[in-house]
Amino acid sequence: MDRITFGAGYNLDNLVIVNDAGNLFDTRSFMRTFHAEIKNAGLPHTNLHALRHSFATRLMELEIHPKIVQEMMGHSNISVTLDTYSHVAPAQVMAASKKLNAMFETTEDTPETTPPDATGTTNGIVIDFRQRNA
Repeated sequence: MDRITFGAGYNLDNLVIVNDAGNLFDTRSFMRTFHAEIKNAGLPHTNLHALRHSFATRLMELEIHPKIVQEMMGHSNISVTLDTYSHVAPAQVMAASKKLNAMFETTEDTPETTPPDATGTTNGIVIDFRQRNA
């Protein structure tokens, strides 16, 4: 039901997930509906926290600036966004390495000493600078 249909009694607090009257859903009722919709869509069983986590991670993978992700997630501190809700995927490590390699590749002004291979890296070398836990 929407605000026009419900009339003057509709809650105008601009809540996101609401019942027919515009009020917050009862948690149990919402979760029942949520799980039924997930099942009807043929998706694997999940919870809201997992969706929230996936949302932030996908934004980071799309190279959305972390400050924007922080705002969208409602975090008061960017370290929460970076440390808790985003993970560096192997593809991101490879992309960062390729960008770094591109900085050192030759230009038309300098003689080419080592031709890049098919992956765009020089001699296929990609250096991983991440610290490893011993």
